Amino acid sequence: MSEIQAPLRPFDQIADNPVLLERSVTTPIIEGMNIALASFQALYIQYQKHHFVVEGAEFYSLHEFFSDSYEDVQGYVHKLGERLNGLGGFRQLASQ
Repeated sequence: MSEIQAPLRPFDQIADNPVLLERSVTTPIIEGMNIALASFQALYIQYQKHHFVVEGAEFYSLHEFFSDSYEDVQGYVHKLGERLNGLGGFRQLASQ
């Protein structure tokens, strides 16, 4: 028999957070962090695209630069996602 699984909380619902900040404080912070997160995700995609299509005499150095850059940005995306979760937020993946 299969189990029905439900999400931990509905999308767009900010949960209580372990540091006991009120939602009136965390809501604008979460909104700003989601904007930053979307920007970093777009930057990650751009760096990775350029990593794949770079050509020419400086191929190797540019290839390495873009590789290092998208790996750095991936770390920022991860940290922002963790902090959003810690504030009781959610990753908003669609524009409004």
